[in-house]
Amino acid sequence: ATPLGTFSGGPWPRLVSRLRQLHLGSSSGAGHNRWSKVRNIKGPRDVARSQLFQRLTMMLRSSVREGGPDPNLNPQLANVVEQCRAQNMPKASIEAAIHG
Repeated sequence: ATPLGTFSGGPWPRLVSRLRQLHLGSSSGAGHNRWSKVRNIKGPRDVARSQLFQRLTMMLRSSVREGGPDPNLNPQLANVVEQCRAQNMPKASIEAAIHG
């Protein structure tokens, strides 16, 4: 039997040969990374979605003030709730805007 640190047999040499080298230098790879995708693609999309949800929340609150919190008795509220669902607004956000 050989100790685990030696490279004479068993699965240990295969594991060592598959490890990637760690580069600590200042050279950057191809000039792109995952953060640039988050910043340039997901960031603006999230900002636009947040603004849309804020607008829909204000519409929900104003329709609740005018006709009450029950969508069965308030057709304007029912219409705004359908708009929220069409825009994939979370149910918890819709309920919080109605009851808040």
